[in-house]
Amino acid sequence: MASYTRPVVFSVNEQLFGVDIELVQSIEKQLEVVSIPNATEYVDGIINLRGDVIPSYDLRKKFGFPQKSYGKNDETSSIVVSTKDTLLAFVVDAVHQIGDVDSENIVTMPELAKCEEADYLDRVANINGKLVILLDTDKLLTKEEVTRISQVKEKASNEAKE
Repeated sequence: MASYTRPVVFSVNEQLFGVDIELVQSIEKQLEVVSIPNATEYVDGIINLRGDVIPSYDLRKKFGFPQKSYGKNDETSSIVVSTKDTLLAFVVDAVHQIGDVDSENIVTMPELAKCEEADYLDRVANINGKLVILLDTDKLLTKEEVTRISQVKEKASNEAKE
């Protein structure tokens, strides 16, 4: 379980989320995403980040938010995080801060808000009076998604070598 004492806070559909900074590999502006036909539902493509092929994961789809077309002038960012299985690039609307959170300002997700399909919604932090939902990136992907993402990465790496 992540410590969350320093989450990277970002927004998707005007809602605040956070991931443990120890899992964040980089924060990138407007990366070019190469579409992958027949990719898993939440993967909108792959990116090339300093020679690594990384799946671009659509949090809007995962969370059931309305889709948004991102243009060249949009201020989107990608947060590259490590999960127990792979690196993922989360496309987010904006990265706001790296927050410092005292443990007494972090609570488990209320039982009423929990469901089995959203086990990745781990805890809630109060950062400067705003509620931030903290994500457990190790629970974000289903086993099927991990398998499909591995296949996509392998295929893309093989094509890059040709």
